[in-house]
Amino acid sequence: MTETLNTNHKQEITWYLEFDASVNKLGVGAGVWIHNSHNNHAQGHAYRLNFRCTNNMAEYEALLLGLKLLKSLGATKVSILSDSDLVIQQMKGNFVTNDNRMRAYRTAATNILNAFSKSKLAKISRNHKIHAHSLATFASTCKLPFEPNHHFTAEIKHRHAVPNNIKDWQVFEDDAQINNFLTLEHEFSNINIDEDTMDDPQQQALNENQKVVTTVTSKQILNPTIFDNANIEELKQMHLEEIAKTETEIIDLKDNVLPVCLTPLEDMFDANDVPKKPKM
Repeated sequence: MTETLNTNHKQEITWYLEFDASVNKLGVGAGVWIHNSHNNHAQGHAYRLNFRCTNNMAEYEALLLGLKLLKSLGATKVSILSDSDLVIQQMKGNFVTNDNRMRAYRTAATNILNAFSKSKLAKISRNHKIHAHSLATFASTCKLPFEPNHHFTAEIKHRHAVPNNIKDWQVFEDDAQINNFLTLEHEFSNINIDEDTMDDPQQQALNENQKVVTTVTSKQILNPTIFDNANIEELKQMHLEEIAKTETEIIDLKDNVLPVCLTPLEDMFDANDVPKKPKM
């Protein structure tokens, strides 16, 4: 449980930021784990990055998300920990890059890092930052993470922390403004969205069948989801029930004889789902 700290006491605390990224065929995720030297505050955040990026870009995304969280906590003395030697060495100035995107990421991270009175960067092994790695894996694969002693949040990010205005024009200032636009709140509350009127009966029928996303539903989609131990157990139970249900519906093909005119699907496709000549 987080204890309330006064301003003088907060300045003496060292805040640790562990970050990691996971890029695979299922998606891209960033994990952030924050705790302090007094062991009275710890929080985890999993971010699904809903855009294309390389592994190094994802590492910087995780770093920037973590630095912004530290800033919101009022931290002044921070220690940044990661197993990405490239990011740590670039942040220290030991490595340089000719890639414009990487330079933009480094500049954005350095600007935030310089706002702290004291900062330290260190490379650690993945075994020492299992929390951040687990959260990043969860965000990219939806695989249940470790069982945390503290709750963590899961959130979807739809835009880069450092927009690439050469390829992707920046329309909104931040995610909060995107949420306001999608829910038509705050500065967009008085906007009227014109709908195209079509005489095509098929298009009209299609529009009638489309579900309208209400403001409440959009808030549920956009706002971060908080997971705690109870949620983890519930998800595990649901997973076990789905497995049990699936097992009861499996048909034992050994006791069934296929007619000669039928060919099993596994004889028509190989392991990569490429059609092959069936054996009759």
